[in-house]
Amino acid sequence: MGVRVTLGLVLVMTVLLVAGPALAQGKWSQLKPIPQGEEEVYGTAAGGKMYVLGGLGAFPSWEPKMMLWSFDPATSEWKRLASIPEGIHHPGFAAVGGKLYSIGGFTIARPAGGGLPAWVPSNSVWIYDTAANAWSKGTPVPTPRGALSATAIGTKIYAIGGARNPSYSTPELRPSVPVENVATNEVYDTETNTWTLARPMLTARNHHGAALIDGKIYVVGGRIGSTFIIGLSNNVSTNEVYDIAKDTWASVLGMPTPRSGVGVAVLNGRIHVLGGEAYLNDLVGTYKTHEAYDPKTNAWERLPPMPTPRHGLAVGEIGGKMYAISGSNVAGGGGPHEGVNVNEVYDPAAK
Repeated sequence: MGVRVTLGLVLVMTVLLVAGPALAQGKWSQLKPIPQGEEEVYGTAAGGKMYVLGGLGAFPSWEPKMMLWSFDPATSEWKRLASIPEGIHHPGFAAVGGKLYSIGGFTIARPAGGGLPAWVPSNSVWIYDTAANAWSKGTPVPTPRGALSATAIGTKIYAIGGARNPSYSTPELRPSVPVENVATNEVYDTETNTWTLARPMLTARNHHGAALIDGKIYVVGGRIGSTFIIGLSNNVSTNEVYDIAKDTWASVLGMPTPRSGVGVAVLNGRIHVLGGEAYLNDLVGTYKTHEAYDPKTNAWERLPPMPTPRHGLAVGEIGGKMYAISGSNVAGGGGPHEGVNVNEVYDPAAK
């Protein structure tokens, strides 16, 4: 009975969170589903294809799925690729040239005597060669952390934010224990395989989204407090912009809907933020919300919502269209988790 009540609240929550008219044109449609639907997946576009990394089993197993899939919009075909060699979840994920980079994340620690598993911040860097269908190791990120963002510009990747345990003697993260959110901004040079430190962002947080427009990185949303949506965390609407050339940060207009666990992509010069999850007192839910930020006007616009509410989804742009793939339609702590296999595409020109 308890589960039924919780799921009912999720449905009610979803309705409340997405109410309101869409103010612009554009249309969502369904494409061929991903063969393996999972929560906590990460997406990037490269070479005209969408790549979907990760996956995490539901609590209490929290088993990393280690999967990598590609989707070719031209043929509507999915392909299972070589699995990432390490059981990582919540990494930063970005593409440079014909290679994909998984940065940081969490591994799973299982107590020898039994009990609930915990999340351990990782410094791993894994590099996938799309031509060879093979993984190799890169230089570890200096600050071990998970639930961070990774944004590529040229041959460099900016690894921003995330969470770790403030006590390095016990690095495991658990839902009932506060964590240290970091504002760290570390830069990976993919040509020299080296890291440098850049100016940290203004607001330390995890589970945020990030996107690049005109030489600037915008970091939107996320959560503070805990890494886990339940218990000690709070979603934020914060929107901060990093000027790469000047190595400076500034605050700009925040998202209308505070969210974490979002998917983000750039489409037609605007930053589109999709989905997310929330835990508000007794209400637990996922969002289908679709909001877009225009840096030129410092304004947000509400756009047609995704057909399927979810968090931990893979999002990317190819050919002027935005793809939103997989994720979970149940927030953490909201009942039995289910990874959905949907593959939805937003065409801003469709009517």
